[in-house]
Amino acid sequence: MKKTTGTRLHVAALTVTGLTLLAGCAEPGAAEWVAPDSKAAAAASPTGPARPKAVTSACKILTADAVIDLLGGTSSTKLKAREAGVEDLGDGAKRYTCGYGRDGAEPFALSVTERPDPDGTVVESIDQIADYADGQVKRITGLGDGIDGLTYVKDNLRGAAVAVPYQKQLRIAVFIGPQQLPHDKMVEVVQHLVARL
Repeated sequence: MKKTTGTRLHVAALTVTGLTLLAGCAEPGAAEWVAPDSKAAAAASPTGPARPKAVTSACKILTADAVIDLLGGTSSTKLKAREAGVEDLGDGAKRYTCGYGRDGAEPFALSVTERPDPDGTVVESIDQIADYADGQVKRITGLGDGIDGLTYVKDNLRGAAVAVPYQKQLRIAVFIGPQQLPHDKMVEVVQHLVARL
């Protein structure tokens, strides 16, 4: 039961974090997603570090440049990543959060939790996020053996979550942004995260 509560608290805390990060986007259009031209999207090939032995930073798992590439920015698109620090959740679990934005607004956020998971609670963890999202949930298939993920819409935000086992740890990543983000772009973010968790 403790794992279930921890996952529920993780999602609730990320939503609060996301809303806080998005609060600076009150100006019209500040959090607006604009579709890239097809040439820019075709050229995107995010690269980054391989799976770390231990998570130490959400911003290292998903860089600002990777967010631009994955969501389809152009050569003039600029984002800065801001690590919000580490939160000790107890029982060996830690959460790292990164906000992405510019000019004081951070319309995107990533939260990565790493915790001991000797019982293999991947599906249960993602099910808890699905329950929290309450309705507009789409499961993501084909992520790999023992990996589960989904996208959801809640409180005018679109989120994507993935749970990846690593040795005897469970790594849960939740990426959020404006509701206007297309589902397929969020799936690309999850696929990118799987390789780095």
